[in-house]
Amino acid sequence: MKVISVDDVDYEVFVDFESIMVLGAVDRGKSTFIKNLTNFFVKKGFLVNVVDLDVGQSDIGHPGLVAYGFVDREISLLSDIVPKYFHFYGYVSPQVDPFGYIFSLRKLVKRLKGEKRTDKTLIDTTGWISGYIAFSLKLLKIELFRPELVVLIGEEVFNWYHYVRKLVKEVFLFYPSRYVVNKDRERREKNRLAITLRYFHEKPMVRLKKDLLLTLGRYQDLSEGRIIGFFDHNFETLATGWIIRDLGEEVILNIYRQFSGKVSFVKVGDKIGQTTQTVSQDTNNLT
Repeated sequence: MKVISVDDVDYEVFVDFESIMVLGAVDRGKSTFIKNLTNFFVKKGFLVNVVDLDVGQSDIGHPGLVAYGFVDREISLLSDIVPKYFHFYGYVSPQVDPFGYIFSLRKLVKRLKGEKRTDKTLIDTTGWISGYIAFSLKLLKIELFRPELVVLIGEEVFNWYHYVRKLVKEVFLFYPSRYVVNKDRERREKNRLAITLRYFHEKPMVRLKKDLLLTLGRYQDLSEGRIIGFFDHNFETLATGWIIRDLGEEVILNIYRQFSGKVSFVKVGDKIGQTTQTVSQDTNNLT
């Protein structure tokens, strides 16, 4: 197959594959490609499961999550997809805690196995490709999710072809999109803040006493801007939160619930920008 730009691909070549994983560096057009392929499949009447493993520039959910959601109609953006399930990793790069990232991936895979079968599964990944650990994580993702097809976008990953080809049915190579805008660190941080604001917009506020929380993870400070995950005794993510006020002995945060249950511990994640929301006096306790 001749190597062409991902912009010029004929999507008919993907029809025979049930599961597809996309690998490539940052700013190569991976997410746009997955969105376009999702809409192509939906137009053909397929139910599509989109899996988002990009914890830094998340589309399904906020930064720090691995998640998936089902699509049965055309979408304008991947962020239009409502999460069916997510697991809180907490950091915006797998480099921070590779073992914690792998744990979240395994929880996601286990949950997927219990879902009803979908026609197509599309898997988006992080843009971290430099070094042995990054490469090993990509191979591990392939082994965990077992895609039939892996799409490599960008010459930086073309040399992975022979390694990846041993693990899957087929590998396609494409040059990056011509329309991608390269984003510097400041632009990425602004994007993360915008995604987080959108995700927690109008979510319930709760007031929590810091000394009642058993915190785990790299960070222990419950300061403004931190994202946090609430877990049950099975390490399932019950809810996630974004701290909008630090009151000393207490914090006020927006909460997004996934499941009901008793909170066994809290994992403190990265700080996402500076919160700007107005705190209402009508806040609740998380129970």
